[in-house]
Amino acid sequence: MRSTACVPALLVAGLLAAAAVQAAGPLASGCLLRVAATSPVTVTLAAEPGWATGEHFYRLADGTWAPLPGIAVKDGRVTFALTPALMPNGQTTVVLAKPAGVDLSDATPPRLVRALVDGREVAWPAAGLDLGWIDEAPKAIELHVADDRSDLDPAALRVSLNGTTLAADAPGLRFAIDPATPRQAVLTCDLATLLSRAPQGTVRLLFGIDDRAVDDQRLEVGLSFTTSASPQLTLTDATVTAPNGMKILVDSCYSGYENIECLVDGALQAPGSSTRGSTWASDETPADHWACLVLPAPRAVSEVAISWAHFGDVFRSSARFDILTWDGQAWQRAVRVQDNPAEQTTRHRFESRTTDRVMIWVPAGGNHPGRPDLTWITEISLGQ
Repeated sequence: MRSTACVPALLVAGLLAAAAVQAAGPLASGCLLRVAATSPVTVTLAAEPGWATGEHFYRLADGTWAPLPGIAVKDGRVTFALTPALMPNGQTTVVLAKPAGVDLSDATPPRLVRALVDGREVAWPAAGLDLGWIDEAPKAIELHVADDRSDLDPAALRVSLNGTTLAADAPGLRFAIDPATPRQAVLTCDLATLLSRAPQGTVRLLFGIDDRAVDDQRLEVGLSFTTSASPQLTLTDATVTAPNGMKILVDSCYSGYENIECLVDGALQAPGSSTRGSTWASDETPADHWACLVLPAPRAVSEVAISWAHFGDVFRSSARFDILTWDGQAWQRAVRVQDNPAEQTTRHRFESRTTDRVMIWVPAGGNHPGRPDLTWITEISLGQ
């Protein structure tokens, strides 16, 4: 139920210090009022056309509804009185001119009955659908919703993108209520239009849909995914060559963490010790971050072990990343890691391949949840 002013003029007669009447929102062609009083109160307000023949109700203390007694609609005004006997708990809700499509006893929200992503039907968990890390954003979302007892309310549609509320008529959004069955509707979302460009990083969409019932329950449906295209990187000359002949390249360095040679020195940062000098950290920016090892000569590789920095009693392991190898012409994905655990060392195996370059590539926002824009590593080792 929406909460916006619905009456231009509202007069209350009685003990004003003990009475409060709130215009709680439009109810299709009717009006919803919330009344709190400890003494008799009379309410007068401007009447809308058709209210003289409408049905008017108030809510009893047990939550059921009864016809509003003593209501008068005359000369463009509606007047009714409430006594403490009608409000044993000191408050009530009044519905004037109840619309035909509203079931006053409806206390449940609409429900999602069908969902499609790019034309494919999917199961949608109550906690929200997380598509994970995908190479390409979906192009279209279609949500079929229904309410069992009350008409759906198009004005109650709420859509947010990464925390920003969108206009209901924003390009790419369409909420169509079935004119023959107004308890059913389809929400379509053209993501290509809505996002305006190919998204990078994490996208979070939240859809809120409500009916016209007099309750505070609404359907909320969440969708999230992470997209980031595989890198097309041309490596420059390495700035560091380790004693073992291995060259090291990184995308950036956090101030004070320029000792990238530590990534292959065979020594792990001891938990609880200083991270400076024993770990490499990228710039803390919402961008892709990476570290690349260039071997003295091609060799077979089938495992990469990554040891992560320890700070604040937590191993700062990146949550998702690709391990890439060079085939002489382009980067090839050896393994994609998602939901990486927060452990000192995580090991990632893949089919053996011969290469002279191995890269750990973290998409924007893919690091530890505590600092999602910072890649923080103490050691990288290769195995076969």
